[in-house]
Amino acid sequence: MDDQNTTERLKQSVKDYWNKTPLLSESIAATPGTPEFFAEFDAVRESKADVRDYESAIHRFDCFAGKHVLDVGCGNGWLLMKYASKGALVTGVDITEKAIELTKRRFDMAGIPAELKVSDAENLPFQDASFDLVTSTGVLHHTPNTEAGIREVSRVLRPGGTAIIMLYHKNSAQYWWAMTYYRWKAFIKTGKLPSRQEMINWTDGKGNPLGKAYTRQQVTSMTEPYFERVKIEVWELRPCMLPIPLFGDRLSRKLPKRWLSVLSNYIGWYIYAICTKRS
Repeated sequence: MDDQNTTERLKQSVKDYWNKTPLLSESIAATPGTPEFFAEFDAVRESKADVRDYESAIHRFDCFAGKHVLDVGCGNGWLLMKYASKGALVTGVDITEKAIELTKRRFDMAGIPAELKVSDAENLPFQDASFDLVTSTGVLHHTPNTEAGIREVSRVLRPGGTAIIMLYHKNSAQYWWAMTYYRWKAFIKTGKLPSRQEMINWTDGKGNPLGKAYTRQQVTSMTEPYFERVKIEVWELRPCMLPIPLFGDRLSRKLPKRWLSVLSNYIGWYIYAICTKRS
């Protein structure tokens, strides 16, 4: 019971943080929910051509017209809208009321229908085999029991359906190099050395109570019991994640983009599990 209470308190603290601090809301001047906010959010989210390319390749937005798509941890609805704009029948859940409010506002502005619910990723409010595709990007590493979230993704997915799950990658430049650099930078500035766990948490903002990173093997071990096929891909490597900041940001930005693209397949910060449920 004590463990369960601890887990529920942690889950509540995660909810409180994201209710108060929606993604990018601290760095965007516009008021969340306004057309200006969504326009700026989308511009930031889609600013890099390489990111757009790999996200389109992984999510295959064009392939789910007329299909039932669920986004677990929909945030303000950016990803969900990508599927909806291509004809998917979309449902979004998020642990926070604020996220559902923002997603509803985004879809109302576009005049596109969506089913939206406040829900904990570990306890999805849907019947078994309800969806053709379930996505969850950058979410399940913020819930106390990540594997329970993966199990729920599998449960609500139809046989033969696809799951796309993105988590933070432990064997990455961000985890081993950038976080080490910024930990010691903080120590020099404040005299206090943040733990590596604090650095993972703070990836999404200082004060975020929970973040986790996984190796390829760990992601495979968590997903394989629930799916027939699991393909692991690693992406997202920016110059600031490399140890080159020790020698100056200007030098890091001179790295050929092709080098970064190749390296991102090995030491990128995002690890995707692209899974197929048993038929």
